[in-house]
Parts: sequence; structure tokens; C-alpha cells
Amino acid sequence: LNSLSSADLELQKAWLAGEIRKSSKTFQVVYFHHPPYSPGDHGGTDYMQWDFSAWGVDVVLAGHDHIYARMELQGQEGLHYIVNGVGGKSLYSCHENYAEEGLSLQNCMDSHYGAMRCTADSAQMIMEFFAVDDPDPMKELVDRYDFDAVLMALNAADKHHNPYIEKLLPT
Repeated sequence: LNSLSSADLELQKAWLAGEIRKSSKTFQVVYFHHPPYSPGDHGGTDYMQWDFSAWGVDVVLAGHDHIYARMELQGQEGLHYIVNGVGGKSLYSCHENYAEEGLSLQNCMDSHYGAMRCTADSAQMIMEFFAVDDPDPMKELVDRYDFDAVLMALNAADKHHNPYIEKLLPT
């Protein structure tokens, strides 16, 4: 998606919502440059604060702010907003007192460059963030979050009364 300006966003938003709704993939991850929410120097991008939870998105991944942060919004538990902008150039500061209403900051790091590793199959997705230092890259695991498909489906069924949950349960 092009998050550089608010022009044509309604068209992009409609396209993305449609693609996610018809996707049969276990996990839904969306990516764009400007984060909807961020405790970094730039802060969140209001025009990218879409209803990702209603679409069934699990992770919204963005950059722009040169920090690593993972957040959740109250009422959208299970949907993680991740800012990963520490791949190069200069580092910014995490503003721990970032006060977007209903936002829960799970992790924020501004002291090291880093990289994410995501592994996924039909049952689980693991997102890890590693601090990168010379001479031993990938030595420090800073953050990890495990997405379990069955537990996520049970939570969704509980919230939305999904009658098709049985197909996801192990027999």
C-alpha cells in the first residue's frame, strides 16, 4: 500500500479489505511504510488507522520511525501493530509515555539496530525481533510473539460467535 499520502487511500482501503476477506490463509499480515500508531519521533499516521481488526488482520507491520515497537489496542487484543524501522540510518527515541487512547505498548526498543524473523505454517506464526550488534549479529532476542491458529480462532469465535470454529479444532 502507498501510505505516503492520503490521496487514493479509500480505493486502496477497499481493495485491501476485499483481498483480506477472501483470503483463506491462516494469518493475515499487512505492511506499509507509515505506521498507524507509533511511539517514535514521527508518531502515528491518522489516515492509516483503519479497522484492521474487523477485517481479521493479525499483524500490521510498518516502518518510518527508526525504532522497534509492538503495540495492541484495547478491544482489538490479538491484533499487533509493529513498527520496525531500525534497519539502517540513525535511531530515533521511544516515547514510553506515548498516549494514544486505548493503546498498550508491549515492547519498545531504540538502542540497537535490528531485524525481524517470522516463521509460519498453517498452525502457528512466530514473530521475533533481534538486536543486531557487531561482531555477533542476531545475538539478542528482544521480542517474540507466538500466534496460535486454534487459540486465535477460539478467541474470534468467542467475540463474534463464529459457527464454523469446529473446522479449526483438532480432532
